[in-house]
Amino acid sequence: MKYTIKNIERFWARVDKDRSHTFYNGTRCWEWTGGVVKGGYGIIRTMYKRHTVHRMSFIIKYGEIQEGLCVLHHCDNPSCVNPEHLFLGTNQDNSDDMKQKGRQARISGESHWKSKLTDKQVCEIRKRYSPWGKGGEKSSTLAKEFGVSPSLIIYIVNNKRR
Repeated sequence: MKYTIKNIERFWARVDKDRSHTFYNGTRCWEWTGGVVKGGYGIIRTMYKRHTVHRMSFIIKYGEIQEGLCVLHHCDNPSCVNPEHLFLGTNQDNSDDMKQKGRQARISGESHWKSKLTDKQVCEIRKRYSPWGKGGEKSSTLAKEFGVSPSLIIYIVNNKRR
């Protein structure tokens, strides 16, 4: 993809080469100061499309990227656009890099940031629940008490959620 001079100037206007505390191989990360998406990756709209800025930086410095390749970070800093910190790889390379850097862990249970219940509460729900309220409590009753939906109670008692 060819970027216009105007696109490139807009891109560089949102790059801070001096503030980062992250380094790779003795060189400072260049931080993207514009918009970001979930995960901290920078984005910019050019030519009526949304582009990730680390890919744009790579293209500006090295040229086109072969179809199917990803742009990965040596520095493991998603907002970095320093082309010296970027390299090409396949999806598998990207997964391997993530695992090697220890970022593949899936967090579940009360450690997850969206968790609404503690592990103790989940155990309590499983003890007290009964499908039709026979000998136990209904999902709607438990849901009201614990401040969640009845469907979440059903997921919990069927071991679909922890």
